[in-house]
Amino acid sequence: MPFPVIGITQVQVAELHAQTELLLDHHNECEARYGRELNVQWSNFYRLESLDLLRIYAVWNDGGDEMLGYVVGIYTPGHLHHSDWHTVTVNAIYVAPAVRRADVTDQLMNQIRGWAKEVGAHSIMWQAKCGSQFDLYLDRKLAPLERTYEEKL
Repeated sequence: MPFPVIGITQVQVAELHAQTELLLDHHNECEARYGRELNVQWSNFYRLESLDLLRIYAVWNDGGDEMLGYVVGIYTPGHLHHSDWHTVTVNAIYVAPAVRRADVTDQLMNQIRGWAKEVGAHSIMWQAKCGSQFDLYLDRKLAPLERTYEEKL
């Protein structure tokens, strides 16, 4: 039986930074197979937060004392090629398997959508690893605009 979810709240970078186990779970599920180590640039997270360019929302258990997921959005006021187009890029989204359901993912996405509208963004760029559960979820919900390819050097 899945854990009950109390809700979703905005959190500060320090609160996510303290979630070592959850961050490792996310990394191990989504990134480790690509040969990458978890090496978060926390100083950049804190700097973006201080500039009001970063927003994090967290999913909590019913006791409100265990973070079970999160979404990280970064606001870019003025695209480098289109100065009048403001975007939010979702750098990371993760929901622990115990509570991974469409309604929880939708709630996280809706929090970012609300913030994006609040800051005047014109679009949200959702990033997902090819073939991941989130990729398949997005494929059912949204039309892709472009593809990103990585070439390892």
